[in-house]
Amino acid sequence: MLSFRAFCFVLFYIIPVVSLYPQGSILERGQSGFAIGGGYSSNDEISGVGGGIGYSFNGLLDIGLSYDKFDFKEKLAGYDLTGTSFSPYIAYQVIKPDQPNKLAFSISASYETNSFDSEALDILNWEMEANALSFGGDLYLKMPINESTFIQPAAGITYISAKGTVKDSYGNSETDETTSTVYSAGIRLVFKTSSTMYIHFRPGVSINKDVTTIGFGAGIIFSTM
Repeated sequence: MLSFRAFCFVLFYIIPVVSLYPQGSILERGQSGFAIGGGYSSNDEISGVGGGIGYSFNGLLDIGLSYDKFDFKEKLAGYDLTGTSFSPYIAYQVIKPDQPNKLAFSISASYETNSFDSEALDILNWEMEANALSFGGDLYLKMPINESTFIQPAAGITYISAKGTVKDSYGNSETDETTSTVYSAGIRLVFKTSSTMYIHFRPGVSINKDVTTIGFGAGIIFSTM
């Protein structure tokens, strides 16, 4: 059986792939728009699906919310363990060239709250929860294939500070904290289907210490101006 500490910390290995990708990297400067997307990711310890919505102001400042659900591959006292997370995020395009094939740079931050569910926790009358604060940056290129299609290779680094707590029915609790650095890379294929709609697909990989997570995401962006 994995320790409580291991369960809390491995949850954050999956965040960079599942979470909604900032839509400002796709929209043109001056374009605002809504985005909806989702994804799946997996590593040796955990797999998860997630989705989110967001809005971009002038293609520069993004805000959004994401919801993810995780399944741990190792059982807790013989019972399945699952987790759910909710995360608001903000991102800003620091460098956003007007021309293609030029390096762009964005920064982002998010705060994530997590809850866990297992029959083992119910039997013990325990509660488990965790939260994480993350800051990161991404470098990317916009590389046109034709007038309506482009690819967007990207690489980034994210710093995560996480805290997990377990409580029993007597009011006793145990808390663990950790920090980690996640390196990620991916490539997005984007189709501009009309003057106001983009559809994108993105495989990606992230590495956190000795854990490698692979994932796939997709989404739609509706430009409002």
